[in-house]
Amino acid sequence: MKTITSFFAVAAVFASVFAADPLVLNTPGNVAQCVPTEITWTGGTPPFDLSSCRNATRLQSLCLPSSITDSAVNNMPITEDFPGLTGDSFLWDTDVLGGTVMTMKMTDAAGVTAFSAPVVVQQSQDTSCL
Repeated sequence: MKTITSFFAVAAVFASVFAADPLVLNTPGNVAQCVPTEITWTGGTPPFDLSSCRNATRLQSLCLPSSITDSAVNNMPITEDFPGLTGDSFLWDTDVLGGTVMTMKMTDAAGVTAFSAPVVVQQSQDTSCL
């Protein structure tokens, strides 16, 4: 019985030492059309899949692939998907028209999902990415 108790005690210590910090996707500031935006995050288990979701003003958890939209979820298709990220930041081209509301969605290798807050893409004179 003592051996079983010791095993669980050691397992609990290893689990706490090696557990990943919670995934947090930071809300980018100063987002403008055709101006690269740095997207950053902390915690989670790599690799990460990052998605930009258009018109994401509500129901963030229903950020859907662009092939699946529904007016009941405010037409929030994934505009772009960036799979397999391993660092803690990504430079997004912000190839979205000014005035569009965007939310970033990230899922880690453990299946944990995090969202940024919605941001309005500001207009700029640069339209080369559109």
